[in-house]
Amino acid sequence: MPKIQDQLAALLERIDRPGDFYATGTLDMHPPRLRVEGIGTIALPLLPVQAQQLIGVAEQAPYGRGSETLVDTEVRRTWQIDAARLSLEGQRWKDDLAEVRASVFGLGR
Repeated sequence: MPKIQDQLAALLERIDRPGDFYATGTLDMHPPRLRVEGIGTIALPLLPVQAQQLIGVAEQAPYGRGSETLVDTEVRRTWQIDAARLSLEGQRWKDDLAEVRASVFGLGR
């Protein structure tokens, strides 16, 4: 049986993709504020004290092996925080994102 990489490469070679595409221009973006439930707004660059706070609300990330879900720090030394505890905030960032979406989808603003 062919490897999945070979199968994928064969499928991609059959795609007809005429034309060249490019984009130009600039856009000033205001970064969002990352807020974590139980901690508050996270400073960037990340401060050592907040790194410790993040670990305090995180759990060790599992990995899959067959039908098993395991936690083994010899295999994966990673922490995770449930997305439900995270939010991106900041009105200027939301406005910037709306401008990008309008431009990409040709919606005008």
